[in-house]
Amino acid sequence: MRLMGVDPSLCNTGWAVIDVNEAGEFLVGCGVIVTKRGQKKLTATRCEDDMERIDSIAHGLVNAVKKYGVLMSAVEGRAGAQSARAAEAMSMAFATVMTALLLGGVSRMIISPQKAKMLVANHIKGPSKKVIQEEVRYRLGKSAWDDRLKDFRPKTHEHIYDAAAVALASLSHPALLYIRRKEMMENGANDETIGVRNPDDLGSLHGPGRCG
Repeated sequence: MRLMGVDPSLCNTGWAVIDVNEAGEFLVGCGVIVTKRGQKKLTATRCEDDMERIDSIAHGLVNAVKKYGVLMSAVEGRAGAQSARAAEAMSMAFATVMTALLLGGVSRMIISPQKAKMLVANHIKGPSKKVIQEEVRYRLGKSAWDDRLKDFRPKTHEHIYDAAAVALASLSHPALLYIRRKEMMENGANDETIGVRNPDDLGSLHGPGRCG
């Protein structure tokens, strides 16, 4: 099963693609879509900047989806913003990511930042960024992870970590659990061994034809 995690941001949208199978979780690719703000603060100029940044996020994400053949994704939900402008920027980035994935034919789910942290850190209450990042490196392979990150500026690493954390957290989603169990069955396991349940009881992902 191949899955993309995304950390939306108007400045630095992080993404990470992982493969999941019986042997564990493996990093396939990762990156960050960096956009630059214009120098002028005029309203009209800022709107033009926002449009260019939205275009960059959409194109960058669609290219990553095509390159790695992604069909499922997990997107970090919006957190509380410190200002009206920050809330506006987050909303634009989030909507852009969700729409780009929709148009790319990718099923989507939303994972809140709090839930992602809790699930990745094994239910530790209020884990630090360092704890989350170490857990991501441990689960995806420290050498492979460090090898990938060296291609990106250190200041952007946290966005890639967050994207990977969201992807790993989403593996606890009932619909993904069902998909993983189904794949195990196809590889020789049986219903009793893996406890496959009816998918109608497990919830669902947001398919490429639905928003929400």
